[in-house]
Amino acid sequence: MPIIFISKLAVYAVAIKKCPQQIAVAKEFSMKKFALVSLFALAVLGFASAATSGSISLSGIVLGRLSVSLSHYSFTDMELNQDGETWDLGTATFISNYRNYSISVYSTNASNLKATIESTVYSIPYTFVMGDSTDGYVFGTSEAGVTLTNEASGNTHSYTVRTPKAGITYDMKVIVASSGNDQWEPGTYTDSITVQISHP
Repeated sequence: MPIIFISKLAVYAVAIKKCPQQIAVAKEFSMKKFALVSLFALAVLGFASAATSGSISLSGIVLGRLSVSLSHYSFTDMELNQDGETWDLGTATFISNYRNYSISVYSTNASNLKATIESTVYSIPYTFVMGDSTDGYVFGTSEAGVTLTNEASGNTHSYTVRTPKAGITYDMKVIVASSGNDQWEPGTYTDSITVQISHP
């Protein structure tokens, strides 16, 4: 394009010097010819650069989903049975879209209800059960619970299948031991159980 344009200007300038009477004719002829050449060049360039296919890059990110929700966050027995008893702690619902995940349970006092009375620490042991005969047992069995440690690694169950979207739900309970031939010292005995889900 620039080369053609310069060439036409040169011809037009020469035509003015040789024949001033033909300025109008030469100008009209030159401009028409230039326009035709320009249109032809544009058409050729446009045809040469026209694409016959195109690609669209697609991507989508799936975020990790890992959660646990409890139906109860506290439990209080106003009169602990000296002969032992079972406490229903409600349910725990776990959700994971990771194929590999683990459920862990541990307690602050390592499976003991504790009370400090007049500078003396008293303990009432208990065991923990998660699951039932319908959904299966994660910790413990229908016959007995497990003793919790105070570390997450102490009681861990691993899975290799993702949960349904709504998650999986397990019942939880603790089995408080009997005082045997002795009696529990009067007071408020406490512990805290932590339930967690993790992905390696």
